[in-house]
Amino acid sequence: MNPGVKDSMADEKQEPKGDRVFMGPALEDGGIPFVRANSEDHSLRGGIARVVRDGQPIPPNAELVCLDHVEGNEYRVKESVYGPSKGPPTVSTAAYRSGWEEVFGKKTKPDVAN
Repeated sequence: MNPGVKDSMADEKQEPKGDRVFMGPALEDGGIPFVRANSEDHSLRGGIARVVRDGQPIPPNAELVCLDHVEGNEYRVKESVYGPSKGPPTVSTAAYRSGWEEVFGKKTKPDVAN
């Protein structure tokens, strides 16, 4: 390597993984406006962040995120889970099926009249 030439790849800081989130000032209703920068396609999304309390349902089309504070009003998305989707939950475990029979009883074949 040439001593007078800087290796730009080595000098750059490694950017941490995860989307970046920039928070604004809190609103009167308790919400916090934010802008989220997608780390993959570099798109921007905006919205209102709200604190989740135990026992409260997550609204449809909402996303539950865990954030790491970087500095100032900048955060990194550590983990995210989308809220409930439309329609009934899909459950197909043996415990669910046995519970169904305990509540509603086993299916019986109807008597055929001759």
